[in-house]
Amino acid sequence: MRIRWIDTSCFEIETDQGKRIVTDPYIDECPNHPVSSDEIGAMDYILISHTHFDHISQLDRFFDLYRPKILTGPMNGFSLLKGLDLSGQCLYGMEDREVLDFGDTRFLRLSGKHSIPGRKSRHLVRESEVIGEFKEAFSLPKEYLSLMSEGFYEFSNYMIETADNTRILLWGGGVTHEQTEKARGLHPDIILMQIPSNPSAQIAEFVHLCGASYVIPHHHDTYYGSRDVSAMIGEIAEEIRKISPWVKTVDPVPGRWYVFSKELHEER
Repeated sequence: MRIRWIDTSCFEIETDQGKRIVTDPYIDECPNHPVSSDEIGAMDYILISHTHFDHISQLDRFFDLYRPKILTGPMNGFSLLKGLDLSGQCLYGMEDREVLDFGDTRFLRLSGKHSIPGRKSRHLVRESEVIGEFKEAFSLPKEYLSLMSEGFYEFSNYMIETADNTRILLWGGGVTHEQTEKARGLHPDIILMQIPSNPSAQIAEFVHLCGASYVIPHHHDTYYGSRDVSAMIGEIAEEIRKISPWVKTVDPVPGRWYVFSKELHEER
């Protein structure tokens, strides 16, 4: 199996059985993207964590090109069906802890909660205020703006299990106590782990209780230009080593492939 981080929460995964998975396809509009959407080949599955524009901007295009199976939460699935005029035959609105086994690949959905960067009390304000801030900060087409509210309300994490029993946990949003309890004992080979808005010690506890072997951070490109991202990842890796010294944290190079065969290394 091989995997590469494109940007934000977008990963491209190729299984040893030849199946291709793309997560949260936000590529061409991202200022940090190392490849274009034209360089992403045919795909079998797309996993959507939530319906914010920086997680779905290439979804419509990939649907037209490849007609992949699109997995998300039930509310987000219906919103994408109506908002982007997608096919109900391609959309799978999965309930919490629902498993879909397609023979070549198995998916478990775990409902999550969006973390909002900025004010700690931001989650206490009315939704209209949050959406208003995003409307001022970004020029969004109306169909994407209409999906923002449900993107805060419904969030999806996924355990991916390939036919050769490689297990990848795609985790975004928060690592609060109730979220960490959902991931306890899942034992993935790799966690694709959102790090913004999550304290290093809480990330380390999450990784420890989950029982992972490797951690690949994502969504940290939002800090480019304002923080030393490699140093931040190094601090997180050190926190993880304190309680889980066997876990390896990878500082991923955008667009670079990493090969996993029970050990992870860069593709040469």
